[in-house]
Amino acid sequence: MRAFVQGVTAAATGAIAGAVVVLGKHSIQDYWTAGIAVTTFLILMKWKVPEPLIILVAGVLGIRYSSQMKYRLFLAVRRQGSQPAAIRVFTPVQ
Repeated sequence: MRAFVQGVTAAATGAIAGAVVVLGKHSIQDYWTAGIAVTTFLILMKWKVPEPLIILVAGVLGIRYSSQMKYRLFLAVRRQGSQPAAIRVFTPVQ
């Protein structure tokens, strides 16, 4: 019975690690989101912080970052006088 539980635990750990890789590839798109991910990991490794609190703070930071990027795009469009030039400047490389 103990061996069965250890095998199931190992399989679940592998499945969770695989999900982390898939989510990371889709979610971490630039230095800002990479910084949020690394900071979250370090905080969770150092202190026992409730995960919902971490998610809430990261969400607020993401909203703030998004609004700053939209404002920068707005200013670039005003300076350039055309939307396509501003979009080329601020579109992340994929």
